[in-house]
Amino acid sequence: MSNSHTNLAAQQAAGLRALADMIEANPKLAENFNYALTHSGIRAHLRWGDRAAELGHIARIAKRHGATVSKDIDDQWHNLALNVGGIKVEVLARRNEVCERIVVGTREVVEEVPDPEAMAAVPTVKRKRTEEIVRWECRPLLAQDSDETRDGAA
Repeated sequence: MSNSHTNLAAQQAAGLRALADMIEANPKLAENFNYALTHSGIRAHLRWGDRAAELGHIARIAKRHGATVSKDIDDQWHNLALNVGGIKVEVLARRNEVCERIVVGTREVVEEVPDPEAMAAVPTVKRKRTEEIVRWECRPLLAQDSDETRDGAA
């Protein structure tokens, strides 16, 4: 592993430990983080390389460290779902990057669609509608609420 990978891994591990320490020292925070950590989870995106090989590599590492591993596949995604000590971790990959699309046959499908010639003959009209023009004012999270800090300061 390169030195930059080692440094990044150490930085991420330290950050996760600090988050764990913060939650443990402030148990009421657990309620705020519970849904996100157990249902939404932490999401990791694969960056480059052979996605299928990377998913397999991650699955093997996760299993060695006691995680439960399953696949979560739909029309667009081929993800790994890891459960690490009650925390959900999703490793995201597009299905077309992991799986090979193979046409195994064809079928005729009859659809009912508007007649393009008839649609071309239908006139269009202009109409007015009212749209809201908005701006957002967010109260500061770390400073006392004041006019000076309302538009952009923390």
